[in-house]
Amino acid sequence: MSVEKKRQSWHWFLLVGLEKRIFATGLDNIKPIANICQVENGIFIPNMEDSSFLEQNFIYHIMQVLVKHIDTLRKYTPFIPQFISHEHIDASCRKSDYAIIDLLNKSENKSEEMIEILEYVHDKCIGKSDEETQLHLKMRVFGGDVLTNERAYSAQLALHNGTSELDRLQCVIHRPEGLHRIMNHLLFIYQQFYKVTSAGEPGTLSHLRNTVGRVDVHGPDEVIQKYRSHYAFVEDCLDAFIVGAYMHLSGTQNLQTESPLQQTMFNFLSDEQKYTFIHKLAKDILDKYVKTDIHNIRRKTDALDTQSSQLKDMYCSEKMKYVCPICNKLYKAKGGMKRHLNKEHGFSFELGDENSTTEKDHIATYRASFMTCALLLRDTNDAYKMGDGNRITVNAKFQMLLARVGKHTKYQLWLFRYLAYIKCLLTPQMAYEYMWNCSANLQGGLGRNIPNDNLVEILVQTVKKKVYCQGANASYASVRKAALTTQIQEEIKENLQSQCDKKKSGSKRPKANKTSDILEMVSELNAAQMFDSIPGREFRSFSGFEDLFTRINVSELHSWITENRERLSYEVLN
Repeated sequence: MSVEKKRQSWHWFLLVGLEKRIFATGLDNIKPIANICQVENGIFIPNMEDSSFLEQNFIYHIMQVLVKHIDTLRKYTPFIPQFISHEHIDASCRKSDYAIIDLLNKSENKSEEMIEILEYVHDKCIGKSDEETQLHLKMRVFGGDVLTNERAYSAQLALHNGTSELDRLQCVIHRPEGLHRIMNHLLFIYQQFYKVTSAGEPGTLSHLRNTVGRVDVHGPDEVIQKYRSHYAFVEDCLDAFIVGAYMHLSGTQNLQTESPLQQTMFNFLSDEQKYTFIHKLAKDILDKYVKTDIHNIRRKTDALDTQSSQLKDMYCSEKMKYVCPICNKLYKAKGGMKRHLNKEHGFSFELGDENSTTEKDHIATYRASFMTCALLLRDTNDAYKMGDGNRITVNAKFQMLLARVGKHTKYQLWLFRYLAYIKCLLTPQMAYEYMWNCSANLQGGLGRNIPNDNLVEILVQTVKKKVYCQGANASYASVRKAALTTQIQEEIKENLQSQCDKKKSGSKRPKANKTSDILEMVSELNAAQMFDSIPGREFRSFSGFEDLFTRINVSELHSWITENRERLSYEVLN
């Protein structure tokens, strides 16, 4: 309630600046990496190297679950790396410097005001070498959720006919940030694997939710509003599936009994032998209970790339028509050329699908698909914690495909644009720094990074507390002043605490012990025979459940990538 005695809804824009921690000054910063019109579509699809890289990360996470929950395997804990390392681990451990630049009385929901926000950014935050010529040396990453990215991108398109880089607002590049990427992936998991109608079918997420009494989990409709509880439930389900898979693989009935999968004379083995054993155990679980076929998509995409290249070579620019290399017939459109080659010369443009005649175990497919998605979620979250830009980029390829399965159109498009910036549109230096400066570390230390948009959310909540403290006296001017002095007040408080030798008050949540919930879920999964292979069975609520990646129509995906490559070629000015 305001002083005018009426309720108001304020839409302001909090602008936060974050220091760049990782640099690539040795790389070229003049020309873009590639012409997006000339690259093949396959660079946006996971290849064998990407799949192998992801599988190794999955194995690491499976090993961590095994030594955490299985008594007989805890002795292997010292021989597993504490974290997945990367080349910038030292820089990612360093505390980040950030600042609230301003609180703008603008709403991103209005096109005109979004343009004014970008104009403010260009005026205050873009480095210029010459004010008269307005030659810009530095570009800035303008991060946010998908809607913020879309609105800012649309604002740039609205001014696309400007005469200078400044007039077109082209000195910011966009990036979908981590917290909202994780949220979108979590939402996808609930949309694909959680249905209230499946509560009576043992082994489904809805049934497990009721088994352990997670009353704050309600499915896809409330994932965003109750993100923490929904994320924790998926994490616990993944642990239960991994533990259940281990029990099925080893043939043990409970976790306290000795497994036949043990190393004899443990104390006499080398550290490498111990690591090799636990790594192989995790790999066996991945291969038998988790692995899905992603390589078929890449194979088909490469075949379509080859076909497109061949058709492109048949186009004669002088005649402005396609020329048949066999009979020299002319065709105006690519479609006519393809039909002619197929009918007259026996060329096939159809992709052969490997249709299996054997009955499928759709429940096993449900299990493998869920474990794949949940492991990808965990690895993405861990990548942001570690500030691992390489993992974040590789995972984006897989998440783009899953976004297509879930028909998350805008999210899929922004993951594609994110990859396009890195693979084509930016210079090597800018692409490298764009990829790696993806998180902030508020306290310093290993594995304590948070996504950049998570930092903004924390600061938004801090500013909102100032609004609530002012009550009906709050106004834009008073809240802006409070926002710009928040960090100064916090530094004064910390200095006083340090001088008085007073311990800092903690706000860390106590870690909940979920072992009993996980063991209960494991019992339900084993009773439902989730880890057996029984052809022909399925869940009624997930009738005919198919592997997520096999649902993708590769020809349509190839056309979609081609269309958006062409679109970016004239929307983004290099």
